[in-house]
This record gives sequence, C-alpha cells and structure tokens, in this order.
Amino acid sequence: MFALFDLLAVRLPFQPGWLEAWGRNPLALYLAHFLLLGLVYLPDQPGLYAQAPLWLAILEMVLLVLLLSGLAFWLKKKRIVLSL
Repeated sequence: MFALFDLLAVRLPFQPGWLEAWGRNPLALYLAHFLLLGLVYLPDQPGLYAQAPLWLAILEMVLLVLLLSGLAFWLKKKRIVLSL
C-alpha cells in the first residue's frame, strides 16, 4: 500500500491533493469513517451490508470515500487539524 501511495505522490508528474488532505487529519477521518459505517449498520438490514449485492457494496464504498474526501478537503480548506 505504501508503495502505491509513494508512486502516486512522488513518482508521477501530478501531485494528488487528496493524499495530503487525508494525511492532515487521519484521526478525524477515522472517527468519521465509523460514524458513516454506523449509518449503514444501524437500520439492522442485512441487505445493506452482509447480504448486499455487489453493485450496492460498490456504491456504498464510493459514497464513503467521496464523503470522507469531502470532509478532508473541507478541514484542509478551513485549516483545521485534529491531533492527539
């Protein structure tokens, strides 16, 4: 995984800003990740997670990544850094 991120961030001609945005607030994204997953698991509908069809699982994954990336960019824009 590190090699993939290293390749994306250093060796390719473009600099993906989302790597920096995610790296600034890993604690906030970690907590937000569990809150977002809770929204899927709380309704107690196995069709949303355990028995979900492939298209729904992919849709949930894409939405999770987009929402977390949006939060990361918003925190970066506001210059908010959460750390221990």
